[in-house]
Amino acid sequence: MILNLLWLALTPQAAAQESAATKAGGREALWRCLSQQVVALARDRQLLAAVNNYNAAPPDPQALDRRWPELTATD
Repeated sequence: MILNLLWLALTPQAAAQESAATKAGGREALWRCLSQQVVALARDRQLLAAVNNYNAAPPDPQALDRRWPELTATD
């Protein structure tokens, strides 16, 4: 779930970087830029703690299904 959110957050930025990298000289520049972002995310202590907490106690799918109808746009 957290990785999906990260992917969504990086997708528009990655698309813009891809077009810039393609214009500037190819995919190597894109991969260099994205690898810097991946390294920065890998060093984020809050993100690592959240991933570790999620992996230690993943949510119960049935509980999520019961809660789903109660969610609002702000949740």
